[in-house]
Amino acid sequence: MNTESLSLLLPWVKRYEIIGYLAVFLLSFGESLAFLGIVFPGTFFLVFAGFLSAKGFLGIDNIILLAISGATLGDFISFYAGRKGINLFNKKNRLFNHTYLKKGEEFFKKHGIWSILFGKFVGPIRSVMPFTAGLFSMNIKIFLAITITSAVIWATSLSLLGFFFWESWALIDQ
Repeated sequence: MNTESLSLLLPWVKRYEIIGYLAVFLLSFGESLAFLGIVFPGTFFLVFAGFLSAKGFLGIDNIILLAISGATLGDFISFYAGRKGINLFNKKNRLFNHTYLKKGEEFFKKHGIWSILFGKFVGPIRSVMPFTAGLFSMNIKIFLAITITSAVIWATSLSLLGFFFWESWALIDQ
C-alpha cells in the first residue's frame, strides 16, 4: 500500500469508524479459531489498526480491548471444540489420525502452558493450541488465565507496535 492509497483510505476509515472496530474484533476472533485462523490476517491488521490510531483514526484503547475480546472468544470456542473433538481422531479419518493425536499430545505435555502463551505469537500454532488444550482436557480456569494473558500481551504489543512506529511508513513506502 503506497501513500496515495493510504490517503484515499483514511477519510473512509474516519467516516465508517465502527467498521474498523468491527474488523479488529472479527479478525482477532477469526485468527484464533481452530484451523480456520491460518487464513485470517489478524496480526497484520492489528499492527495496521495501531498505525491508524497514531494517525488519529480509531482509539488505541478500543483497538486493544476489541482485539483481546476477539482473540479470547476465538480461543475459548477452539478450546471447547477441542473438548468435543476427540471423535475426530478415529481410525477411519485420514486427516485426523492417532499419529497426529500422539504428536500433539507429546508437544502439549512437553511445553504445557507455554504452548498456549507463546503459541499466540506463532501464526500456524496460534489457532491450534487452544484446540489441543481442550482435546487434552486442560483445566478450564488455567486455560482461561493463560489465554487471556496471552491475548492481552498479543493485542497490546501488536497495536502499540503500529501506534509507535507509524513514522517508519514513509521509509517503507520509499
